[in-house]
Amino acid sequence: MYLLSIDIGSTWTKGALFSMENGVMKLVSRDAIPTTQENLSEGVFEIKSRLTSKTPDMVRFSSSAKGGLGISVIGLVQDLSLYAGKLAAWSSGGKLISVHANGLTQSGMNEILSKHPDIILITGGTDGGHEEKIIRAATTVQESRFPGTVVYAGNSHIQEIISKIFKNRVVVTENIMPSLGSFQGEKASDIIRKVFLSEIVEGKGLGKVREILGCDPVPTPVSMMNLVDSITRFNENWGFFGAVDLGGATTDVYSSSTEDYTSGIVFRGLPEPLIKRTVEGDLGMRVSSKNTIENMDQNPETDNTGIQNWVKQISQDFSKISQSKEEKYMDRELARICIRNSMLRHCGEIEKVWTTEGEISVQKGRNLKKLKKLVLTGGYLSQFSDFSIYSSSFPGLPLIVDSKEKLIPQSPDIYFDDKYLWPLIGNFAEDFPEAAAAFAVESLSG
Repeated sequence: MYLLSIDIGSTWTKGALFSMENGVMKLVSRDAIPTTQENLSEGVFEIKSRLTSKTPDMVRFSSSAKGGLGISVIGLVQDLSLYAGKLAAWSSGGKLISVHANGLTQSGMNEILSKHPDIILITGGTDGGHEEKIIRAATTVQESRFPGTVVYAGNSHIQEIISKIFKNRVVVTENIMPSLGSFQGEKASDIIRKVFLSEIVEGKGLGKVREILGCDPVPTPVSMMNLVDSITRFNENWGFFGAVDLGGATTDVYSSSTEDYTSGIVFRGLPEPLIKRTVEGDLGMRVSSKNTIENMDQNPETDNTGIQNWVKQISQDFSKISQSKEEKYMDRELARICIRNSMLRHCGEIEKVWTTEGEISVQKGRNLKKLKKLVLTGGYLSQFSDFSIYSSSFPGLPLIVDSKEKLIPQSPDIYFDDKYLWPLIGNFAEDFPEAAAAFAVESLSG
């Protein structure tokens, strides 16, 4: 049995042909070409013809091209309904374009329109709570003539009112936070994926690709989350691990963990999901490189002219590969910035807070200090099995940021997806979860 997998990235379109025999997945061949941005189907057709001359038994494809699935989230409380909305958006495979706490102002709506998201997700209020601000936010969105899709996943008691505001031009689903501190984002994530298939695929130029391959696309992060989930379930020694997917436009971080809580410390906010994903749209090696260098450590004694000139070059040609020693150094710096900042944003933190009973420690977010394994994947990282984030050449991940202790991995074993297969294997993680999980772990080096 032969399985064809294709992933359309913002910079490269990748494909692999796998064989499946007696429940064992193996790689037959792999190829990649620069993504044909103007017509995505051209690159897909080229990859398909290179990998197989006959019809494979099964085909799957994913895409993060043309900005992926852009989502703006509107919520109320930063650490509760808004965070729940972010978790649902991340789980759906989307990229957060903007987030808005405490409802929505007109300036916030203007920001949303300027960033052209595909979907606006409105959350907020437990069932029966905080009606006024949610209704006002929905009214602001409706009056803005936002051309995309609106998904409502807030206070279920006002679903009918919300539907009337949008004249039924809204997709309504269950409240992602029906009671204080609870989270049920699965249905909202599923709805967003369905919207992606029914309304966004054509706009992203994936309709023709669907015709060529004969199957529906999924957002690339969904394939990766399915793979992380399968590895967690079917590999006994991989129950607590993380992965960094460094791409041209975004840096995605995934973690599988049940060890979120620290003994003797007060936890604030929503409980973390077993499989967590965060995506940073301002951290990438090519499409987002201009934003990436804005996240550099500010050091007045450092001359950043070289990396700024390099970013100007690669911004004009996203497929440009570093050749000289200096160019390779600049790319390593970009990778360092992406990994450092995306990891710091993904993990939780502990802050000292003064109360009437004295000082207490408050934890927010995921505790990854004892993370056992960390996988590095992505087109750039697949070239360097010696790339280290825990060495003298890499300043490492700081323990303290803005007086808060960051719950970052201390000494995980580092593994490399040096054949850059994980997104391609992930396309079959739902069809063959155990085989995909086994092969994904087997394919790593390190």
